Amino acid sequence: MTTSELLKQTWRTIREKKSTFIMGFVMAATGGSFASLLIALIFNIHSISAFFNSSGDRAPIPGIPAVDLREPVTAELSALDSAQFNSLVTTGILTVIGLIVLLFIMLIPIAFANRIAAGALIDAVDPPGSEKPTPFREAFQTGWKRSWHMLVVLSIPLVPATLGVITAVVVLGLHLGLSGAAGDLDAIASTLQNSTVLLIILSIGVGVLILISLMLLIVQLFADRACTLENCRPVASFRRGWDILKSNAGQTAFLVMLQLILGLLINALLHLPGEFTTLACLLRPVGWLINGLLIAFFSVLWTLAWHAWAGQPAA
Repeated sequence: MTTSELLKQTWRTIREKKSTFIMGFVMAATGGSFASLLIALIFNIHSISAFFNSSGDRAPIPGIPAVDLREPVTAELSALDSAQFNSLVTTGILTVIGLIVLLFIMLIPIAFANRIAAGALIDAVDPPGSEKPTPFREAFQTGWKRSWHMLVVLSIPLVPATLGVITAVVVLGLHLGLSGAAGDLDAIASTLQNSTVLLIILSIGVGVLILISLMLLIVQLFADRACTLENCRPVASFRRGWDILKSNAGQTAFLVMLQLILGLLINALLHLPGEFTTLACLLRPVGWLINGLLIAFFSVLWTLAWHAWAGQPAA
């Protein structure tokens, strides 16, 4: 099936099965898909960069005197001895790890709902030539049954990047603690300047692990369908998804780029009225609806591609 045929069949399926849009909206409300998360990161990268590169200066709020907390904080850190600084670094590392674990636990119910909707949306798409359409209730039941495996499939791509970031934070913390910086900010800066090799190694390692996570996110497009339609276990789903991706790498790359470009264009249009607070608030629900339609459209597209490239094995 050619790309144009896939796009036409996808639009026909969306029009005939309104339930696909409903499940797409549920996915949008519970985190979206890999593409929507990547697009959100791209649109907010400037805010993240500004946060880390800011000097701490902020415009004063009328009626409230400006307070610079940098000097007292610097003084407190400089007063710490080596043992106290090492303890502070250890506590900070454990706190960051604990917050990450807590965040994952809090996100489990939301991710669970997202995976049910994703499984139902996949199962609701009938293979070309199917004589019996899949009812919504049956698709929802399939999404419910596969949800735990789908949740594991969702988490696997996040593992390399998460481990890379945590490892980099732990290594840097231990390095500063063992170097005897002892809370002196000048000593910390000097230690980091003299640790070029370590920083390069950590940067390369984290970068490689992030690229692995991005690659696994693309494979996940097919792993989700292997898990839902073939009832594969999570690891087997990724093996199956990798086989499909290798056999159709060119068309997969084109569809991934199409999904990202359309998502970026739509988000750019929705961000245009961002300077006007009232208009931005009014358009936010419209943005959710459009995002839900986009997620539903591409989920149906990838499922039809799966049917065309892998057939419809018995579950």
